[in-house]
Formats: sequence, structure tokens, C-alpha cells
Amino acid sequence: MSKNRYLAPFIHTEKSAPHIYLTHIAALMPCVAGAFIFYGLSAITLVVGCAAAFMLLDNAFGKMVRRDGMSRNYTDFSSIEAGIVYALMLPPGTSIIVALTGVLFGSFVVKQFFGGAGNNILNPACVARLCVEMLFPAQMAMFKTPLSSWFDVTSLIGRSDSVISASDPQSLFIVEILTGNYAGYLGMGCAVLIIAMWVYQILKGTVRIYAPVAYLTTLILLFPLISSKYMPGETSIRSILIYILSSGVLYVAVYMLGDFTTMPSRRWGGVAAGILCAAMTTVLLGRVSDMCAVLAPVMATNFMSFEIDFFSKTIARRGKIQQREVKVNR
Repeated sequence: MSKNRYLAPFIHTEKSAPHIYLTHIAALMPCVAGAFIFYGLSAITLVVGCAAAFMLLDNAFGKMVRRDGMSRNYTDFSSIEAGIVYALMLPPGTSIIVALTGVLFGSFVVKQFFGGAGNNILNPACVARLCVEMLFPAQMAMFKTPLSSWFDVTSLIGRSDSVISASDPQSLFIVEILTGNYAGYLGMGCAVLIIAMWVYQILKGTVRIYAPVAYLTTLILLFPLISSKYMPGETSIRSILIYILSSGVLYVAVYMLGDFTTMPSRRWGGVAAGILCAAMTTVLLGRVSDMCAVLAPVMATNFMSFEIDFFSKTIARRGKIQQREVKVNR
């Protein structure tokens, strides 16, 4: 009985949790490779360290809190995926202690408080990144010039001399943004890889597209409001492309807003969630740090996903009832 109480025999699908998360991990590998090429050993150390720490902490906390662990929740690779998504949002100058602080918060508070993998209402990687953004703002501004410090690992202990400021998006060429060849976060820069991996996940059927598409579309439509804060005086198509491709919103749309667990499951619920998330980003931009403006709306939308799903389902049912009544009256 104890071994079968978590099973759901009424659910029949070939896309099991391990299959979905392994597909997500495969879709993250090109971004990991890009981070390794541009930032070298320190980048791969952060990615591998965060992924391993997330998995080990989830297993340990699961055994302590619910007496389960790897046998129940963690063979679905969700912990590894969360660790990689989180690590790729860190600047290359992040120390390993700071990175692991976010992992600890994301694993224990976000996942275990809500019942472990598959039960968390918030995206662990998103909340972990917000945690370190608020606790260590100076560390979150430690960037490096790509291809300039491949063997430098001193930043992992907080003693790097090659730390610089992030690149100014307005001074970048489109080619630099598409390839990720500018000072930015580890894996959020290479737009070509992110878009290609989004197509890959869509073809595999392991992400929902309604929220990401609605999110990006709304941001484009609201760009005249965004440009006054992000790119003053710029409203051209080029400036819109630079914002979408370099601000991190593309990465968030692909690797967070299509999530099966923390985003609305219904079509119109996903559309509403994407629009709401984009509107909150537009309001926050310029008032908080750029990363908070991108990630805080994702967390808020996660909180409201159940309500959004409930209302979209209720509206859909009422629409069907009204259509049926019209047909009967005829």
C-alpha cells in the first residue's frame, strides 16, 4: 500500500515526468555548451555544482521531511533541470557560495514546503534566482568579457580581477546578441540557441506554448512603454529585437512560462497568464533591478495559476452551456 499510494493509474500518457524533464535538460545543453565556450571552467563548475546540489538537497530534504526521497519524487530529473535553469541565469562572476545559497532556498523552501517535486506551486529556479538577487546584489552584477578568462576560476571564491559591468544593449550588434558574444549572464544570451531549443521542445510536446507566445507578444505591443525605461528614445524594430533577445525575457518565456507544473494548464488560462506576466514586467521595469522585473512577475503568475485556470475553466463551461441552450430553443 505504501508503495502504491502515490501512483495515478487513471493518467495514461507516453510523456511521463522523466521523459519531459529529460527533454528539458537536453534543451538546456546547448546553452550550457555556450556558457562553457564563452566563460570556461568557472561556468561549467557553476552549472554542474548547482544541478548536483539541487538533486542532493531535494533527496536529503525529501527523506527528512516526508521520509521518501529518490524512490518517489526525484527519478523525474526535475531537480537537475531546476539547477541548470537557475545556474544559467547567474552572472559568470558568481561565487560558488552565493550560488549554493540560492539552491538551498529553492530546494528547501520552494519545493519541500509544498510537498516536493510535482507539487510546488512556484518555479524553484525562478525563486532561487530572486533570492540571490535580493541577498547579494553586488555579486549579481559581476560579469566577464566572453572568451577572455577561460581558465579563471578565482571568481568561484569571490576573488576575480576580471569582473566588469554588463554590456549596454544599445551598443551591441544583432549578431552579437544572437550568438551571445557579450558580457551577460551565463546562458541567457545566445538567442539562436534558445529559440532553436524552444522549437525542439514544442516538437517534442513537452512545453505549452500559449503563455510564452502571449507573453512575448504583449511585451512587443507594450514596448513603447518599456522603451522609456529600458532604451530611452528608441522605438524602432531593431530596439524591440534587442530588448526581446538580450533582456532575459526570451529565456524566461522558453524555460519557465511553458512549464506543466507551475503554469495554467488550459489554453486561455495560459494566454491570460502570459499577458498578466508581461504587464507586470512592464510596470516593474525601471523601478527594480532588471532581473527582478523579469522574474518577480513569473513568481506572481505562478501564485495565481490555479485561480487563472479555475476562472478560464468556468468561463469555458458557461460558454458551452449557453451554446447548448440556443440550440435547444431552436
